[in-house]
Amino acid sequence: MYTCFLIIFDFVVFNLLKIKAKKDFQFFKKIYLRTDGIGDSILFINNINCNNKKNTLYIVSTRNGNFYKDLNAVENYITIDKEKFRKNLYYRFKLLSQIKLIKSDVVVNPLFSRKIDESDIIVKFLNSDKKIGFKGNVAINSNMFFYKIGSNYYNKFIEYNISDDTHELDINKKLFEIMNSSKNFDLNKMSLKNFYNEKIHLIYKNYIIIHIGSNDKNKSIPSELILNIRNYLLNNSDKKIILTGNSKNERKVAKEIQNHYAERIINGVGKFTIKEIFNLVDKADMIISIDTFIVHIAYFLDKKLICFKKNNINKNRFVPYPKYFKTKNLKTIFTFEKGSDLIFSEIKNAIDSHL
Repeated sequence: MYTCFLIIFDFVVFNLLKIKAKKDFQFFKKIYLRTDGIGDSILFINNINCNNKKNTLYIVSTRNGNFYKDLNAVENYITIDKEKFRKNLYYRFKLLSQIKLIKSDVVVNPLFSRKIDESDIIVKFLNSDKKIGFKGNVAINSNMFFYKIGSNYYNKFIEYNISDDTHELDINKKLFEIMNSSKNFDLNKMSLKNFYNEKIHLIYKNYIIIHIGSNDKNKSIPSELILNIRNYLLNNSDKKIILTGNSKNERKVAKEIQNHYAERIINGVGKFTIKEIFNLVDKADMIISIDTFIVHIAYFLDKKLICFKKNNINKNRFVPYPKYFKTKNLKTIFTFEKGSDLIFSEIKNAIDSHL
């Protein structure tokens, strides 16, 4: 019901702004939407790096803004607080008014699962004769009726049939080939300079990163298991442990993990920027994490990795990476439905293989 109200609200705002339209439009050759997560944008780096940064605008989620703001290949971006955009009508009106004054040769929404009250409505308000989106998997969308309305805001669709083996890189490669036919999609690991020019001086050496969890508690591994991993690392290696993460739950668990071991464990939860995390991963000896954005950093920078992946509808959409993505360092993926599925003896063997 609330989505219906937003559709009516947006219709009124759209027509009101059309009446009050100004001539001083801001122009970009390309506009891309990335209102999803940081991991999705890391996987999109090939597409970002091939664009002319002066002529390209990115409209991104607040979380993604922390990733885009220091990227080598990005100069122009607008952030959207998705929760406020949905719940705060004044914020929504201001943002849609800002977007209505932007023109572009082409607008691209690379999100496979579109939302009419989020990405689709942004595409509608942008001024362009060419608006490209993915047809998407209708089953993922909550309502076929809204999906069909949102589809009317585009004039070109990219069709892609997803299978259990489809990876997000495959989808990004398809878009890359359409938008940049004369350039090559990089199928190999990258270095830090493919993301950020500035290297940050780190005081840490000889360390392992443990990324504790996620904003989604259902994706997190039990704190008891993390404590077992901590104890095994402390007893079987001389390396320090750096804890990363950001959510309230992660901060709580981090204090428990660091307890009595401050000389060996650095609690960095909520203390590092995205660029700093890239630099930390670049110098780390190993990454241990649930399936979240830091795993994608570990893949692209080719670091030793132990990843805990929750079984979900995405299948192998994000992890593990396809075989054509060439890396040298060992990557071990543990898949689980519930925490009890994870057998610690197998995790110990994986740690030994990575040390």
